[in-house]
Amino acid sequence: MMNIFPPGTHVILRGIQQRPELNGLRGVTIAPLDQMKSPARYMVHIKTLREVVSLRQENVVLKSSVKRGANYVNWVVKLMGWAAIFGTVVAVLLFGASYLALPSLSGKLTVRSSALTSDITIVRDGVGMPHVFAASARDAHFAAGFVHAQDRMWQMDMNRRAAKGRVSELIGASALPFDRMARTLGFHRLATASLPHQSAELREALEGYADGVNEWLAQAHWWSLPIESILMWAPRPEPWSAVDCLAHMKMLDFAASRSWGGELLLATLAEQLGEQRTSEIHPGVPSIESEADEEDEPAAAWDAAWTSGVGETLSYGAMRNLVGTATRLRELATAQHFAGVGVGPPSLGSSFAVSGVHTEDGAPIIASVASAGHTTPSPWYLIELSVAGASPLHVSGATLPGAGALVFAGQNGAMAWGITGGGGDTQDVYVERIRNDAEYEVRDGEWRALVSVREEIRIKGRAEPEIWHARSTRHGPLLSDVDLSVERSPTLGFALRWTGVAHDGVDRSPSIIESLTRTRSWSDFVDTLDAADASYGGPHLGFTLTSAARVDGTRDAAGGPGTIAYTEVGNLPIRIAGHTGSLPVAGWRGDELEWRGFVPAPELPRIVNPARGFVVAAAGGISGASAQRRQIIALIEQSIASSMSARRSRQT
Repeated sequence: MMNIFPPGTHVILRGIQQRPELNGLRGVTIAPLDQMKSPARYMVHIKTLREVVSLRQENVVLKSSVKRGANYVNWVVKLMGWAAIFGTVVAVLLFGASYLALPSLSGKLTVRSSALTSDITIVRDGVGMPHVFAASARDAHFAAGFVHAQDRMWQMDMNRRAAKGRVSELIGASALPFDRMARTLGFHRLATASLPHQSAELREALEGYADGVNEWLAQAHWWSLPIESILMWAPRPEPWSAVDCLAHMKMLDFAASRSWGGELLLATLAEQLGEQRTSEIHPGVPSIESEADEEDEPAAAWDAAWTSGVGETLSYGAMRNLVGTATRLRELATAQHFAGVGVGPPSLGSSFAVSGVHTEDGAPIIASVASAGHTTPSPWYLIELSVAGASPLHVSGATLPGAGALVFAGQNGAMAWGITGGGGDTQDVYVERIRNDAEYEVRDGEWRALVSVREEIRIKGRAEPEIWHARSTRHGPLLSDVDLSVERSPTLGFALRWTGVAHDGVDRSPSIIESLTRTRSWSDFVDTLDAADASYGGPHLGFTLTSAARVDGTRDAAGGPGTIAYTEVGNLPIRIAGHTGSLPVAGWRGDELEWRGFVPAPELPRIVNPARGFVVAAAGGISGASAQRRQIIALIEQSIASSMSARRSRQT
């Protein structure tokens, strides 16, 4: 039998006990018997194609590639071994880097900053919550900035990048739509404009906070920076400023007031399904019977929905040109939340307060759940600030890292408070007519120039920045510009009117929140809100409060049930009849569809010491009919009934 084998072929000869004569073949090698697993096998390695081996013996079976397969297995095993070693080394390095990045929680630290006026004591409790003891409010906020940076620097820096529209510098072009939106909305510009109008107390607090963050940055070695920074080769965080705190708050204000997405959703549904079907899904769209043919029904119904009550008809074809843009904008808003790129707001869940008449010790109680959704880390950070001296301060509760040490839910020794979303509609979308990509129509025949701000967006991996023009109309930023992946209509666009920019860029809501934390009674609290009124440009919020004192802050010598109350804060637009805010409206009708002012603060929902002895607020305030609110009310009533039954049993 004649067999020709390619170079490097490995052959197993079976059934041969002793084949010494093969040793003479040139180019053929046979392993000795003592190296074989079986004495009945020989391994023949033929090194060249030119060799022809003639094997005439019977019962010889030639099999090739067995040794080659064995070599492959050996290489795989070796590679797996090296991979395991490499993985172990990487794991050890990551663990070491993570360990080095942990903050120092004990000992004394010398502060080089001249911003600190006296010694500060920071005590961490069993769950890591810091308790700050300082001689002045500025020093206390300095310490708050320091511990925020210790624990949350990566979160703070990413939120700052999101507010300033600088995420693309770190992760590349995929973040460009987010950065364009932040630049168009102008969070950082609004913060810069509002800082001089804030109270002296807030400016001092934010400056002290920024000094504390910068002190940590000055002392931090590269290995003590957040592990995320090391893994992404992120540049060292830039120095912090009071404007950065305000920009972060303004971004969260926008996220908590995001009703514009609902308007675009309804507009899309009405265009695609027709007004009649859309009104069945959402009652905000007026139901108008149409006698149009079936194929014309969407256009006729759309026109009817827009005409109803607002005196304006937008053509079906024109709105159809904007549906793609509307859909993409809503996708971007959702992606921003789930990607954690900035505008994932704390979800202001629910709160309740129960009067002392229903409690065992006769003192009121309060509970507040400010859910953050599925985020890691939480947007909230618990801290306690204690200041002794001529201007004492004692406040503890939930703060937002990067936004200063303002306590949004907590207590100050005299009162305790929690927050929920008020549920008011503080945003409207206006459809603008655009001409020559430079002007927009105010009313028939009157055109104004678009306001344009030139921005440079730097992008990782690109040498040149993107030049972006953030355009706006009298109603607000032109959001339809944001996403370039959708073909933009040359004659129409979406502009956002929002109470956060309704006061010429002057928003004093951070100062109002700061002053609320220093009030000592319900009367002081509402007086502060009423005095602020239209200067509040933050989101629509509900405050639930409790105090062991009376409404005016005085205490009953015999104790007493204290005070429970609820009030709302926020500018709620007054719209003309028929304009519900559920759908976009035309922006070229002069003053016809403009807001007629805002609901005065004293006219917002407000209740104090209700007869039933408790208040419950959830998303939508105290008048909402959400399942969550109904469930809380049922549980409280059940608990009160059980408590009263137990008391009667003890008396008998």
